[in-house]
Amino acid sequence: MTTAIPNFHEVRTDAGLTVAALASITGLEPARLRDLEGGAIARPDELDAWARGFGVRIQDLVGANPQSWPLARLAFRASSDGVKGLEALVEDGSYRVIGDFLRCVAEVKDLEDPSARASLPALTIPAGWEDAAPWGAARLASQLRAELGLSPTEPVSSMVRLLRDELSVVVFFVSPEQLAPTIDAASTNSPRPAVLVNLIEGQHAWWRTRMSLAHELCHLLLDQDEEAPPSVSPDSRFRSRYQCSRDFALVEKRANAFAAHLLAPDAGVRDAVGRLLPSSEDAIVAVSRTFGLGRTSSINRLQHVFGLSNSTRERMLDRPNRSWNLETVFDETARVGLRDGELLDLAMRAYVEGRVDAVEVRRCLEIAPTEELPAWDSLPEERRAPVRAVETQVLSVAGRFLMEHAEPGLVAVRPTRTDHGWQVQVEGGSSDRSISVSFDYEVEPPHWLTVA
Repeated sequence: MTTAIPNFHEVRTDAGLTVAALASITGLEPARLRDLEGGAIARPDELDAWARGFGVRIQDLVGANPQSWPLARLAFRASSDGVKGLEALVEDGSYRVIGDFLRCVAEVKDLEDPSARASLPALTIPAGWEDAAPWGAARLASQLRAELGLSPTEPVSSMVRLLRDELSVVVFFVSPEQLAPTIDAASTNSPRPAVLVNLIEGQHAWWRTRMSLAHELCHLLLDQDEEAPPSVSPDSRFRSRYQCSRDFALVEKRANAFAAHLLAPDAGVRDAVGRLLPSSEDAIVAVSRTFGLGRTSSINRLQHVFGLSNSTRERMLDRPNRSWNLETVFDETARVGLRDGELLDLAMRAYVEGRVDAVEVRRCLEIAPTEELPAWDSLPEERRAPVRAVETQVLSVAGRFLMEHAEPGLVAVRPTRTDHGWQVQVEGGSSDRSISVSFDYEVEPPHWLTVA
Protein backbone atom coordinates (compact mmCIF):
# COMPACT_ATOMS: atom_id res chain seq x y z
CA MET A 1 0.00 0.00 0.00
CA THR A 2 2.75 2.44 0.92
CA THR A 3 4.44 2.06 -2.48
CA ALA A 4 1.38 3.64 -4.13
CA ILE A 5 1.36 6.65 -1.82
CA PRO A 6 2.35 9.91 -3.58
CA ASN A 7 5.64 11.48 -2.64
CA PHE A 8 5.19 13.20 0.75
CA HIS A 9 7.69 15.94 -0.01
CA GLU A 10 6.23 16.80 -3.43
CA VAL A 11 2.67 17.03 -2.11
CA ARG A 12 3.68 19.30 0.78
CA THR A 13 5.78 21.65 -1.31
CA ASP A 14 3.27 21.79 -4.17
CA ALA A 15 0.64 22.81 -1.61
CA GLY A 16 2.88 25.59 -0.35
CA LEU A 17 3.02 24.15 3.17
CA THR A 18 5.97 24.23 5.52
CA VAL A 19 6.87 21.19 7.60
CA ALA A 20 5.65 23.09 10.67
CA ALA A 21 2.28 23.78 9.02
CA LEU A 22 1.88 20.15 7.97
CA ALA A 23 2.77 19.07 11.51
CA SER A 24 -0.02 21.28 12.82
CA ILE A 25 -2.45 19.86 10.24
CA THR A 26 -1.61 16.21 10.82
CA GLY A 27 -0.59 16.15 14.47
CA LEU A 28 2.66 14.42 13.50
CA GLU A 29 6.00 15.62 14.80
CA PRO A 30 8.09 17.69 12.36
CA ALA A 31 11.00 15.27 12.73
CA ARG A 32 8.78 12.34 11.82
CA LEU A 33 7.42 14.20 8.78
CA ARG A 34 10.96 14.80 7.60
CA ASP A 35 11.63 11.07 8.00
CA LEU A 36 8.57 10.25 5.89
CA GLU A 37 9.64 12.72 3.22
CA GLY A 38 13.03 11.02 3.27
CA GLY A 39 11.52 7.63 2.47
CA ALA A 40 10.63 6.15 5.87
CA ILE A 41 7.70 3.70 5.84
CA ALA A 42 4.61 5.27 7.41
CA ARG A 43 2.57 3.42 10.01
CA PRO A 44 -1.18 3.11 9.28
CA ASP A 45 -2.02 5.73 11.91
CA GLU A 46 0.51 8.15 10.34
CA LEU A 47 -0.96 7.61 6.90
CA ASP A 48 -4.41 8.24 8.33
CA ALA A 49 -3.32 11.50 9.97
CA TRP A 50 -1.61 12.60 6.78
CA ALA A 51 -4.67 11.76 4.68
CA ARG A 52 -6.96 13.63 7.10
CA GLY A 53 -4.81 16.71 6.64
CA PHE A 54 -5.76 16.74 2.95
CA GLY A 55 -9.44 15.86 3.41
CA VAL A 56 -9.28 12.26 2.17
CA ARG A 57 -9.49 8.80 3.68
CA ILE A 58 -6.49 6.52 3.90
CA GLN A 59 -7.84 4.29 1.11
CA ASP A 60 -8.15 7.35 -1.15
CA LEU A 61 -4.40 7.94 -1.06
CA VAL A 62 -3.67 4.93 -3.22
CA GLY A 63 -3.04 5.77 -6.86
CA ALA A 64 -4.61 9.22 -6.60
CA ASN A 65 -3.45 12.53 -8.00
CA PRO A 66 -2.78 14.78 -4.96
CA GLN A 67 -4.22 17.77 -6.81
CA SER A 68 -7.61 16.00 -6.76
CA TRP A 69 -7.69 15.98 -2.94
CA PRO A 70 -10.11 18.66 -1.62
CA LEU A 71 -7.82 20.39 0.86
CA ALA A 72 -4.85 20.03 -1.42
CA ARG A 73 -6.81 22.03 -4.01
CA LEU A 74 -7.56 24.66 -1.38
CA ALA A 75 -3.88 24.85 -0.48
CA PHE A 76 -2.80 24.97 -4.13
CA ARG A 77 -5.19 27.86 -4.84
CA ALA A 78 -4.19 29.84 -1.76
CA SER A 79 -0.54 29.35 -2.63
CA SER A 80 -0.98 30.40 -6.27
CA ASP A 81 -3.09 33.44 -5.31
CA GLY A 82 -0.53 34.51 -2.72
CA VAL A 83 -3.05 34.80 0.15
CA LYS A 84 -2.59 33.84 3.80
CA GLY A 85 -5.97 32.44 4.80
CA LEU A 86 -4.69 28.89 4.86
CA GLU A 87 -2.25 29.78 7.62
CA ALA A 88 -5.09 31.03 9.84
CA LEU A 89 -7.07 27.83 9.24
CA VAL A 90 -4.06 25.78 10.25
CA GLU A 91 -3.28 27.87 13.32
CA ASP A 92 -6.75 27.58 14.89
CA GLY A 93 -7.24 23.91 14.00
CA SER A 94 -10.09 24.56 11.55
CA TYR A 95 -8.17 22.97 8.69
CA ARG A 96 -8.16 19.56 10.38
CA VAL A 97 -11.87 19.73 11.23
CA ILE A 98 -12.74 20.64 7.66
CA GLY A 99 -10.55 17.76 6.50
CA ASP A 100 -12.53 15.40 8.70
CA PHE A 101 -15.78 16.87 7.33
CA LEU A 102 -14.62 16.10 3.80
CA ARG A 103 -13.77 12.52 4.79
CA CYS A 104 -17.26 12.11 6.20
CA VAL A 105 -18.73 13.40 2.94
CA ALA A 106 -16.80 10.68 1.10
CA GLU A 107 -18.23 8.07 3.47
CA VAL A 108 -21.77 9.35 2.81
CA LYS A 109 -21.22 9.12 -0.94
CA ASP A 110 -20.08 5.50 -0.66
CA LEU A 111 -23.01 4.51 1.57
CA GLU A 112 -25.90 6.26 -0.16
CA ASP A 113 -27.95 5.26 -3.17
CA PRO A 114 -26.76 7.63 -5.94
CA SER A 115 -29.99 7.17 -7.91
CA ALA A 116 -31.93 8.82 -5.09
CA ARG A 117 -29.85 12.00 -5.20
CA ALA A 118 -31.26 15.08 -6.94
CA SER A 119 -29.15 17.46 -9.00
CA LEU A 120 -28.56 21.03 -7.91
CA PRO A 121 -30.30 23.67 -10.04
CA ALA A 122 -28.20 25.54 -12.59
CA LEU A 123 -28.35 29.30 -12.05
CA THR A 124 -27.29 31.94 -14.56
CA ILE A 125 -24.92 34.51 -13.08
CA PRO A 126 -25.80 38.02 -14.29
CA ALA A 127 -23.16 39.79 -16.36
CA GLY A 128 -21.14 42.36 -14.43
CA TRP A 129 -22.16 40.96 -11.05
CA GLU A 130 -18.82 42.00 -9.56
CA ASP A 131 -19.43 45.70 -10.16
CA ALA A 132 -22.01 46.71 -7.57
CA ALA A 133 -24.00 45.44 -4.61
CA PRO A 134 -25.87 43.16 -4.26
CA TRP A 135 -23.75 41.46 -6.94
CA GLY A 136 -26.64 39.79 -8.76
CA ALA A 137 -27.77 38.12 -5.55
CA ALA A 138 -31.41 39.20 -5.77
CA ARG A 139 -31.78 37.87 -9.31
CA LEU A 140 -30.03 34.61 -8.44
CA ALA A 141 -32.17 34.09 -5.35
CA SER A 142 -35.27 34.78 -7.42
CA GLN A 143 -34.13 32.18 -9.98
CA LEU A 144 -33.75 29.57 -7.25
CA ARG A 145 -37.11 30.41 -5.70
CA ALA A 146 -38.75 29.88 -9.07
CA GLU A 147 -36.93 26.55 -9.45
CA LEU A 148 -38.22 25.48 -6.03
CA GLY A 149 -41.77 26.63 -6.68
CA LEU A 150 -41.68 29.35 -4.00
CA SER A 151 -43.65 32.54 -4.54
CA PRO A 152 -41.93 35.96 -4.28
CA THR A 153 -43.43 36.46 -0.80
CA GLU A 154 -43.37 32.92 0.64
CA PRO A 155 -41.02 32.15 3.57
CA VAL A 156 -38.69 29.14 3.47
CA SER A 157 -40.17 27.01 6.24
CA SER A 158 -36.99 24.98 6.82
CA MET A 159 -33.58 25.42 5.23
CA VAL A 160 -32.50 22.05 6.61
CA ARG A 161 -35.35 20.24 4.87
CA LEU A 162 -34.87 22.28 1.70
CA LEU A 163 -31.23 21.27 1.42
CA ARG A 164 -31.65 17.66 2.49
CA ASP A 165 -34.98 16.69 0.96
CA GLU A 166 -35.29 18.87 -2.13
CA LEU A 167 -31.67 19.40 -3.14
CA SER A 168 -30.04 16.24 -1.70
CA VAL A 169 -27.36 18.24 0.10
CA VAL A 170 -26.06 16.40 3.15
CA VAL A 171 -25.83 18.68 6.21
CA PHE A 172 -23.41 18.27 9.13
CA PHE A 173 -23.44 20.25 12.37
CA VAL A 174 -20.58 20.86 14.79
CA SER A 175 -20.15 23.01 17.90
CA PRO A 176 -17.62 25.81 18.50
CA GLU A 177 -15.84 23.39 20.83
CA GLN A 178 -15.08 21.33 17.73
CA LEU A 179 -14.58 24.07 15.12
CA ALA A 180 -13.11 27.52 15.80
CA PRO A 181 -15.95 30.00 16.55
CA THR A 182 -14.50 32.39 13.96
CA ILE A 183 -15.66 29.94 11.23
CA ASP A 184 -19.39 29.93 10.46
CA ALA A 185 -19.57 27.14 7.90
CA ALA A 186 -17.98 25.25 5.02
CA SER A 187 -19.25 23.44 1.94
CA THR A 188 -18.13 21.19 -0.89
CA ASN A 189 -19.44 19.73 -4.13
CA SER A 190 -16.77 17.04 -4.16
CA PRO A 191 -17.30 14.14 -3.91
CA ARG A 192 -20.99 15.16 -3.46
CA PRO A 193 -22.79 18.32 -2.28
CA ALA A 194 -22.50 18.85 1.48
CA VAL A 195 -22.54 21.65 4.04
CA LEU A 196 -20.92 21.96 7.46
CA VAL A 197 -22.49 24.44 9.93
CA ASN A 198 -20.87 25.60 13.16
CA LEU A 199 -23.59 26.12 15.80
CA ILE A 200 -21.79 29.09 17.31
CA GLU A 201 -24.77 30.38 19.29
CA GLY A 202 -26.07 26.90 20.08
CA GLN A 203 -28.74 24.66 18.63
CA HIS A 204 -31.52 27.03 19.65
CA ALA A 205 -30.23 29.86 17.42
CA TRP A 206 -31.77 28.40 14.30
CA TRP A 207 -32.09 31.86 12.67
CA ARG A 208 -28.29 31.95 12.45
CA THR A 209 -28.24 28.39 11.12
CA ARG A 210 -30.70 29.36 8.38
CA MET A 211 -28.44 32.15 7.16
CA SER A 212 -25.40 29.87 7.21
CA LEU A 213 -27.21 27.20 5.19
CA ALA A 214 -28.46 29.72 2.63
CA HIS A 215 -24.96 31.25 2.41
CA GLU A 216 -23.35 27.87 1.74
CA LEU A 217 -26.04 26.99 -0.78
CA CYS A 218 -24.88 29.99 -2.80
CA HIS A 219 -21.33 28.62 -2.77
CA LEU A 220 -22.56 25.20 -3.92
CA LEU A 221 -24.62 26.67 -6.74
CA LEU A 222 -22.25 29.37 -7.98
CA ASP A 223 -18.72 28.97 -6.72
CA GLN A 224 -17.95 25.28 -6.96
CA ASP A 225 -17.84 22.46 -9.42
CA GLU A 226 -16.50 18.99 -8.70
CA GLU A 227 -12.95 20.20 -9.32
CA ALA A 228 -13.15 23.31 -7.12
CA PRO A 229 -11.75 23.51 -3.59
CA PRO A 230 -14.18 23.47 -0.67
CA SER A 231 -15.54 26.83 0.50
CA VAL A 232 -14.75 28.05 4.00
CA SER A 233 -16.94 30.85 5.36
CA PRO A 234 -15.64 32.81 8.35
CA ASP A 235 -17.58 35.25 10.48
CA SER A 236 -17.60 38.47 8.44
CA ARG A 237 -15.57 40.23 11.15
CA PHE A 238 -12.64 37.86 10.44
CA ARG A 239 -12.96 37.64 6.67
CA SER A 240 -9.61 39.23 5.88
CA ARG A 241 -7.80 36.81 8.17
CA TYR A 242 -9.19 33.77 6.35
CA GLN A 243 -8.84 34.97 2.76
CA CYS A 244 -8.24 31.77 0.79
CA SER A 245 -8.45 33.14 -2.74
CA ARG A 246 -7.93 36.41 -4.57
CA ASP A 247 -11.68 37.17 -4.89
CA PHE A 248 -12.60 35.75 -1.47
CA ALA A 249 -14.16 38.91 0.01
CA LEU A 250 -16.41 39.57 -2.98
CA VAL A 251 -17.59 35.97 -3.21
CA GLU A 252 -18.43 35.98 0.51
CA LYS A 253 -20.39 39.24 0.18
CA ARG A 254 -22.38 37.80 -2.72
CA ALA A 255 -23.20 34.68 -0.67
CA ASN A 256 -24.40 36.86 2.23
CA ALA A 257 -26.62 38.89 -0.10
CA PHE A 258 -27.94 35.76 -1.78
CA ALA A 259 -28.87 34.24 1.59
CA ALA A 260 -30.74 37.38 2.64
CA HIS A 261 -32.71 37.60 -0.61
CA LEU A 262 -33.48 33.88 -0.65
CA LEU A 263 -34.86 33.88 2.90
CA ALA A 264 -36.58 37.30 2.80
CA PRO A 265 -37.28 38.53 -0.76
CA ASP A 266 -38.06 42.21 -1.26
CA ALA A 267 -41.75 41.69 -2.07
CA GLY A 268 -42.20 39.52 0.99
CA VAL A 269 -40.54 42.08 3.26
CA ARG A 270 -42.86 44.81 1.94
CA ASP A 271 -45.90 42.62 2.56
CA ALA A 272 -44.77 41.74 6.10
CA VAL A 273 -44.20 45.41 7.00
CA GLY A 274 -47.40 46.66 5.42
CA ARG A 275 -48.32 50.04 6.93
CA LEU A 276 -45.75 49.85 9.72
CA LEU A 277 -42.94 52.39 9.89
CA PRO A 278 -39.98 50.48 8.35
CA SER A 279 -37.57 51.71 11.04
CA SER A 280 -39.89 50.72 13.91
CA GLU A 281 -39.45 47.84 16.31
CA ASP A 282 -42.77 46.43 15.08
CA ALA A 283 -41.35 46.23 11.55
CA ILE A 284 -38.24 44.40 12.77
CA VAL A 285 -40.35 41.86 14.66
CA ALA A 286 -42.69 41.41 11.69
CA VAL A 287 -39.82 40.55 9.33
CA SER A 288 -38.18 38.29 11.92
CA ARG A 289 -41.36 36.35 12.60
CA THR A 290 -42.39 36.06 8.98
CA PHE A 291 -39.07 34.88 7.54
CA GLY A 292 -37.21 33.37 10.49
CA LEU A 293 -34.39 35.91 10.53
CA GLY A 294 -32.35 37.21 13.42
CA ARG A 295 -32.65 40.82 14.51
CA THR A 296 -29.58 42.11 12.66
CA SER A 297 -30.52 40.33 9.43
CA SER A 298 -34.06 41.73 9.65
CA ILE A 299 -32.73 45.26 10.10
CA ASN A 300 -30.40 44.79 7.13
CA ARG A 301 -33.28 43.66 4.94
CA LEU A 302 -35.41 46.62 6.04
CA GLN A 303 -32.60 49.02 5.20
CA HIS A 304 -32.16 47.53 1.73
CA VAL A 305 -35.85 47.22 0.82
CA PHE A 306 -36.92 50.64 2.10
CA GLY A 307 -33.71 52.54 1.39
CA LEU A 308 -33.01 53.45 5.03
CA SER A 309 -29.86 55.43 5.74
CA ASN A 310 -26.86 53.98 7.51
CA SER A 311 -27.47 56.27 10.48
CA THR A 312 -31.06 54.97 10.76
CA ARG A 313 -29.78 51.41 10.66
CA GLU A 314 -27.32 52.16 13.44
CA ARG A 315 -30.07 53.65 15.60
CA MET A 316 -32.20 50.54 14.99
CA LEU A 317 -29.33 48.29 16.03
CA ASP A 318 -28.56 50.36 19.13
CA ARG A 319 -32.16 50.65 20.28
CA PRO A 320 -33.14 48.44 23.25
CA ASN A 321 -35.00 45.67 21.49
CA ARG A 322 -38.30 44.24 22.51
CA SER A 323 -38.26 40.62 23.61
CA TRP A 324 -38.98 38.74 20.40
CA ASN A 325 -39.57 35.10 21.21
CA LEU A 326 -40.47 33.86 17.76
CA GLU A 327 -43.64 31.81 17.84
CA THR A 328 -42.69 29.60 14.88
CA VAL A 329 -39.57 27.46 14.90
CA PHE A 330 -38.45 27.39 11.28
CA ASP A 331 -35.74 24.75 11.52
CA GLU A 332 -35.54 21.63 13.66
CA THR A 333 -32.84 21.04 16.24
CA ALA A 334 -29.88 19.23 14.73
CA ARG A 335 -27.79 16.35 16.00
CA VAL A 336 -24.31 17.71 16.59
CA GLY A 337 -21.20 15.86 15.48
CA LEU A 338 -19.76 14.78 12.15
CA ARG A 339 -20.54 11.13 12.87
CA ASP A 340 -23.73 11.60 14.85
CA GLY A 341 -26.16 12.67 12.15
CA GLU A 342 -26.80 11.59 8.59
CA LEU A 343 -23.58 9.59 8.35
CA LEU A 344 -24.52 7.60 11.45
CA ASP A 345 -27.93 6.78 9.99
CA LEU A 346 -26.50 5.73 6.63
CA ALA A 347 -23.76 3.58 8.17
CA MET A 348 -26.05 1.86 10.64
CA ARG A 349 -28.68 1.22 7.97
CA ALA A 350 -26.02 -0.32 5.73
CA TYR A 351 -24.92 -2.52 8.64
CA VAL A 352 -28.46 -3.65 9.43
CA GLU A 353 -29.02 -4.46 5.75
CA GLY A 354 -25.75 -6.39 5.52
CA ARG A 355 -24.06 -4.05 3.03
CA VAL A 356 -21.16 -3.44 5.44
CA ASP A 357 -19.83 -5.67 8.20
CA ALA A 358 -19.09 -4.94 11.86
CA VAL A 359 -15.51 -3.93 11.10
CA GLU A 360 -16.38 -1.61 8.21
CA VAL A 361 -19.17 0.22 10.06
CA ARG A 362 -16.75 0.92 12.91
CA ARG A 363 -14.10 2.20 10.52
CA CYS A 364 -16.64 4.50 8.90
CA LEU A 365 -17.88 5.88 12.24
CA GLU A 366 -14.41 5.80 13.87
CA ILE A 367 -15.54 3.48 16.66
CA ALA A 368 -12.83 1.25 18.12
CA PRO A 369 -13.24 -2.51 17.55
CA THR A 370 -13.23 -2.90 21.33
CA GLU A 371 -16.31 -0.67 21.75
CA GLU A 372 -19.95 -1.51 21.15
CA LEU A 373 -21.98 0.22 18.47
CA PRO A 374 -24.54 2.85 19.48
CA ALA A 375 -28.18 1.87 19.86
CA TRP A 376 -30.06 2.34 16.61
CA ASP A 377 -33.50 1.51 15.24
CA SER A 378 -33.95 -2.17 14.32
CA LEU A 379 -30.36 -3.08 15.31
CA PRO A 380 -30.43 -6.17 17.59
CA GLU A 381 -28.49 -5.83 20.84
CA GLU A 382 -26.17 -8.71 20.00
CA ARG A 383 -25.01 -6.98 16.80
CA ARG A 384 -23.78 -3.99 18.80
CA ALA A 385 -21.17 -6.08 20.63
CA PRO A 386 -17.45 -5.29 20.23
CA VAL A 387 -15.63 -7.31 17.59
CA ARG A 388 -12.43 -7.47 19.57
CA ALA A 389 -11.69 -7.86 23.26
CA VAL A 390 -9.81 -5.01 24.93
CA GLU A 391 -7.16 -7.44 26.15
CA THR A 392 -6.56 -8.65 22.59
CA GLN A 393 -6.10 -5.07 21.44
CA VAL A 394 -3.64 -4.37 24.25
CA LEU A 395 -1.57 -7.41 23.32
CA SER A 396 -1.60 -6.35 19.67
CA VAL A 397 -0.31 -2.88 20.50
CA ALA A 398 2.27 -4.25 22.92
CA GLY A 399 3.43 -6.66 20.23
CA ARG A 400 3.90 -3.85 17.72
CA PHE A 401 5.89 -1.88 20.27
CA LEU A 402 8.18 -4.83 20.99
CA MET A 403 8.82 -5.40 17.29
CA GLU A 404 9.89 -1.77 16.85
CA HIS A 405 11.72 -1.06 20.11
CA ALA A 406 12.96 -4.30 21.70
CA GLU A 407 15.15 -7.29 20.97
CA PRO A 408 13.77 -9.98 18.64
CA GLY A 409 11.77 -12.87 20.02
CA LEU A 410 9.87 -11.03 22.75
CA VAL A 411 6.15 -11.79 23.13
CA ALA A 412 3.58 -9.85 25.19
CA VAL A 413 1.26 -12.00 27.37
CA ARG A 414 -1.17 -11.73 30.32
CA PRO A 415 -2.46 -8.13 30.10
CA THR A 416 -3.66 -6.62 33.39
CA ARG A 417 -5.50 -3.34 33.85
CA THR A 418 -3.87 -0.96 36.37
CA ASP A 419 -4.59 2.53 37.66
CA HIS A 420 -2.16 3.90 35.05
CA GLY A 421 -3.21 1.90 32.02
CA TRP A 422 -2.19 -1.66 31.25
CA GLN A 423 0.61 -3.94 32.38
CA VAL A 424 1.71 -6.85 30.22
CA GLN A 425 4.25 -9.55 30.83
CA VAL A 426 6.94 -10.10 28.24
CA GLU A 427 8.33 -13.55 27.57
CA GLY A 428 11.26 -14.66 25.46
CA GLY A 429 14.59 -13.03 24.82
CA SER A 430 17.23 -12.99 27.53
CA SER A 431 14.81 -12.72 30.48
CA ASP A 432 11.17 -12.16 31.36
CA ARG A 433 10.18 -8.60 32.13
CA SER A 434 7.14 -6.34 32.66
CA ILE A 435 5.96 -3.45 30.57
CA SER A 436 3.53 -0.79 31.77
CA VAL A 437 1.58 1.03 29.11
CA SER A 438 -0.90 3.91 29.17
CA PHE A 439 -3.29 2.88 26.43
CA ASP A 440 -5.72 5.30 24.79
CA TYR A 441 -7.80 3.87 21.92
CA GLU A 442 -8.20 7.29 20.34
CA VAL A 443 -4.48 8.00 20.17
CA GLU A 444 -2.04 6.08 18.01
CA PRO A 445 0.58 5.13 18.88
CA PRO A 446 -0.16 4.79 22.63
CA HIS A 447 2.16 6.34 25.17
CA TRP A 448 4.37 3.81 26.92
CA LEU A 449 5.14 4.84 30.49
CA THR A 450 7.93 2.41 31.41
CA VAL A 451 9.77 -0.54 30.03
CA ALA A 452 11.22 -2.60 32.86
